[in-house]
Amino acid sequence: MFNKFLSYAAASLVLASCSSTDVLEENIAAGTAISFNSHVSNSSRAMTNDNFTSFRVYGGYTLDGQSDYHTSFNSTEVTKTEGTWSYTGGAKYWVKDASYKFYAYSCENTALQKGTPIFATSGDKAGTFEITAFECDDTHQHDFLFAESGTIIGKESGNTAVSFTFKHVLSKVCAKFKSGFPAGVNIQVTGVQFRNIHDRANFSSTLAADERW
Repeated sequence: MFNKFLSYAAASLVLASCSSTDVLEENIAAGTAISFNSHVSNSSRAMTNDNFTSFRVYGGYTLDGQSDYHTSFNSTEVTKTEGTWSYTGGAKYWVKDASYKFYAYSCENTALQKGTPIFATSGDKAGTFEITAFECDDTHQHDFLFAESGTIIGKESGNTAVSFTFKHVLSKVCAKFKSGFPAGVNIQVTGVQFRNIHDRANFSSTLAADERW
């Protein structure tokens, strides 16, 4: 491996005058429904806060004194519309005193095309996240962003949004050439090569931070 590189039972009976969107927004505002926000570091690259609109999230929780792992998100798509992040599959709710951890990635606003995300939901590795054989080549030219939360303890209410700071793990390389010839002179450049640049990686959340990629 390349080293450097439930919930509260939500009442289903809702007043006819209230839409499901209204109820979800009220639960997010009250801090009972899980929500997300994000920031892209090094945003001078291809993916910036302005054009970053979609990521995939994984995560769940354990209860104090119990070994069972409870999955809340498993490759759930989270998208941004008019500055607000929302996810598919219905609202997930915080569990009081549960211990949560979340992981997220974006392959330039899409799911992985070359590489396999693996999120363990049972067994000794439950709650761990891996990506195997992520690759950039001439057919797959995308920035890859990754983020993870620290451990978060759920509260009965008043939970804030899970905040992700996405970092570029692999980014497209842009080559620019400056000519000293007068304007109007055409120059053809051929045989350009980049050497000693990593174009593939694996990731494991079980390794130390400086060894995960």
